[in-house]
Amino acid sequence: MKFYSLLIVIATLCASALGAQDAHFSQFFSAPLSLSPAMTGVIADGDLRAIANYRNQWGSFAAPFETYSVSYDMKYDGISRTGDFWGFGFQLLNDRTGEASLRTTSVALSATYHLALNRELSQYLSAGFQYGLAQQSIDFTALTFDNQFNGLEFNPDINSNELIGRDQFFYGDLNAGLMYYHTVSRELSYYAGAGVYHLGQPNVSFYEEAVSPETAQLDRRYSVYGGANISPNGLLTFMPRFVYFEQGEYTQTSVGGLVGYLVDDGGYYNDISETILFVGGMYRFGDAVIPMVRLQLSSVTFSASYDVNTSALNTASAGRGGLELAVTYQTRVFTAGPYGNQLTPCPRF
Repeated sequence: MKFYSLLIVIATLCASALGAQDAHFSQFFSAPLSLSPAMTGVIADGDLRAIANYRNQWGSFAAPFETYSVSYDMKYDGISRTGDFWGFGFQLLNDRTGEASLRTTSVALSATYHLALNRELSQYLSAGFQYGLAQQSIDFTALTFDNQFNGLEFNPDINSNELIGRDQFFYGDLNAGLMYYHTVSRELSYYAGAGVYHLGQPNVSFYEEAVSPETAQLDRRYSVYGGANISPNGLLTFMPRFVYFEQGEYTQTSVGGLVGYLVDDGGYYNDISETILFVGGMYRFGDAVIPMVRLQLSSVTFSASYDVNTSALNTASAGRGGLELAVTYQTRVFTAGPYGNQLTPCPRF
C-alpha cells in the first residue's frame, strides 16, 4: 500500500510538471487552431467551421486536468482573380490543472493567406499568424507546505512563511504557421505543415519583477504534422496522420489514423449530406494507445477518444488516461465571388 501511495504521489508531481506546458489534445486535428495558425480556413466542403473540444485527463488518481476549447474559422476568396483566399479565425481555450486549480484562459485571433501554386487550384501554400491574450491564475489557498505540520498533524492556520506571488496575471502571445496541401483528386489529397507558438516567450512567473527579478519564460512550442485522405473506391476512406510536438525539454510524437466507411452518400447533395463512420486511433510513443471513433452526420461530426496509458504512469493510473470529445460543424454560407471559388478543394482532417 505504501509503495502504491508513493507511485500516486510521484505521478501527481509528474502531472504538475506537465501542467506547466501547453494543453494538448489527442484529437489534434479536431483542434486545428491549436496545431498551427496556418490551418485557419482549411475547410473541406464548406467555408465556415465551428469546433468544441473537451478533455479530462488523469481523473482516476489525481485532480483531473480539464481542457475546454471553442473555435470558429472561415475562408473568404471573393476578391481574388488567382484563386488565392484568406482565412480568419477565433479560439477560446480554458485549461485547469492540479489541486491548486492552475488555470490558463486565452482568447486568440488568427489570419491566414492561402496562395494558389498552380492554375488548377489544386496546390496551396498557407501562411498564418495568431495573436492572443492569456490570463493565468492559481488558488494559493489550496496549497499546503511542510512547515505547516506541527509535529503531530497538519495545521492550516500556521503561517507557511512562503513568499506568495500574485494569484493572476495577463500576457500577450504571438504564434505562426506554414502549411502545404495538394488535392490531387476526389480520391487523394495530402498535406504537411508546421507551427510555432509563444514566439515572444512571455514571462509566466507568478512573482512580479518588483518582488523577484526571476522570470519563468514560456518555452516556444513547435509542431510538425502531416497526413492524407485516400478514397480508393468511394466507400472507404483512409486517413493516415502524424504529429510531432516539442516544447522545452518535452517532446511528443503520435502516429495513426482513421478508416471511414460511407454509410449514406447523401443522394443528390453528395458530400454535403453524406454519413460516414470512422474508427481508428493513434499511438503516442512511450505514453498511450488512443482508440478513436467519429461519426459524420451531414454537416456535424461527433468524435470521441480515450487515452489508454502505457507508460510507467500506468501503475498508478491503471491505464486510465483521459477522455476526449469533439464536435465539429461546417457548412457553406457564402456564394462564390466574381473571381474566386468558395469551394476551393481542401483536405479533410
